[in-house]
Amino acid sequence: MKSKAATVDQYFLEIPEKKIAVLAMVRTLCKEILIGYEEHMACGMPAYSRNGLVALVFAVQKNQISFYSLKQEVINANVALSQGLKPGKPVMHFDRLEEVDFELIRKLLMDIFNDKPVHFV
Repeated sequence: MKSKAATVDQYFLEIPEKKIAVLAMVRTLCKEILIGYEEHMACGMPAYSRNGLVALVFAVQKNQISFYSLKQEVINANVALSQGLKPGKPVMHFDRLEEVDFELIRKLLMDIFNDKPVHFV
């Protein structure tokens, strides 16, 4: 769901009540793991950035919850763990609330956090 909310807190006021708990857990994991990242809104979705670069966004879509990592290698490295899900480029969709795998999300977040930046000479 793309939102016109200015803050993530405002975004949470707009999402369907039955999906709040799941997205709140995703948000909690992001805050817990992505130390040093800034939480903000980007493209109408909650986003986490470091050094001005967006690393991921997540959102409630019409019929699914989507987790977008802007680091394609993180999604690619975890495709095998996402059996039955629909990994895209570079997105992972969970069609039903009960499909949301918080351990998989935790692993994706850890992979994002531990990614070492590439330095060009």
